[in-house]
Amino acid sequence: MKKGHFIRVQCDIPRFLTTDQYCVWWCYLAGKASNCSWDLLPRLNGCEVRRLQIQIRTGLQNVRPMHNQGTFRVTLSMRKEPDGGPVFCKMETTQRFKQLKTVKLHTDTTYRVDVSFKPPRALQSLVIAGQEVEPCERSRDSTACAYSSYYNTDGLSPSKKGQRQDLVIAMKVQGSGELSTCLQIKLYKQHDTQHCEWGSRLHCIELDCCAQEGAMAVTVSKETYRKLGLDC
Repeated sequence: MKKGHFIRVQCDIPRFLTTDQYCVWWCYLAGKASNCSWDLLPRLNGCEVRRLQIQIRTGLQNVRPMHNQGTFRVTLSMRKEPDGGPVFCKMETTQRFKQLKTVKLHTDTTYRVDVSFKPPRALQSLVIAGQEVEPCERSRDSTACAYSSYYNTDGLSPSKKGQRQDLVIAMKVQGSGELSTCLQIKLYKQHDTQHCEWGSRLHCIELDCCAQEGAMAVTVSKETYRKLGLDC
């Protein structure tokens, strides 16, 4: 590409994303763009979709590819919907389970799952318990970004006494690869608050990650459960 040529990008975006957010995003992809302009077109065929057209004037020497190698932190948190109630966690007193920490969930309940990246990353896909869910970007700046999605336990049976289940959360991070973690959970009946809400309130789970150049998967070097101001 010679200096002075144009890069033209056109895409359909959901209505809840602002023009400014996408302008900043595309400018970031293009590196140090010397000029950026966009046109906002009206709805098409009644669909609640806006078409964003961005034209970036730049020279090839100013374009920098995105490299997401290195270390970053992923923070996971869960809240009950629709009231935002907390999720509880307990430490196991025996060694018979695969993990020492168990997250307690209700059956027939919807949970909001928040995923944040520091420094920011682009979350391409999110799969919870084998079901792909749609991540929605809530915020982004130069230091961090946050996504939200929803997971429901409809149709699941309460865990039997002495049993635990695995809740696998897998995500694909643009430029870094695939990342997964497994929570050990115990399911309780929807209205069994006496047992499900016994223990410590789980604030979040932090995953310290490392992405190696050329690797297809992200390595989790450290996992920290934060609850009631304690780290474990």
